[in-house]
Amino acid sequence: MDKGLLIRATSVQHTAYVIQRLQNVYPGTKIDIMTHPHASESVKDLLKEGSIIPYRYKGNFSLMGILITSLLVKLRQRNYDMVIIPTENTYGTGYENVIALAVFLLPKQVVLCNKGGEISIMSLSKSILLLAKTFFYYPFALINTIALAGSWAWTWTKTLTNSSSPQKD
Repeated sequence: MDKGLLIRATSVQHTAYVIQRLQNVYPGTKIDIMTHPHASESVKDLLKEGSIIPYRYKGNFSLMGILITSLLVKLRQRNYDMVIIPTENTYGTGYENVIALAVFLLPKQVVLCNKGGEISIMSLSKSILLLAKTFFYYPFALINTIALAGSWAWTWTKTLTNSSSPQKD
């Protein structure tokens, strides 16, 4: 029997749909749910078997929160085959923090499931590659923005200087 950890980073209704969808695709998989304490009551009825793992860090789901709450070692000891992330899309965009958390739990695969029921399965190495591309994108975007802003400022300054110089007849 496979073991999965679902990180509840979306609504309870979406979580319910994802669990139902995954039980159809992966019958017999035992799914635990990690959720903030305020949603524990709402999700406990969704599980046929499995447990609820309270995420007591007040911020979003992240590696920092797992380290602060000392959950990393406990979750790794459960040796999950898959970490399931309900998302708004099948690419993981906007869920990089949750995917990073999933990677540090060392599952065999990371499973994304969007609101349309589409499932995207990523190996651990593919998940790491996605994170690397995403996190390297930000510094390049910043450098490009600075370069474009500098180019624009230089052109604007040059235009102002030329328009304020006296014209010769």
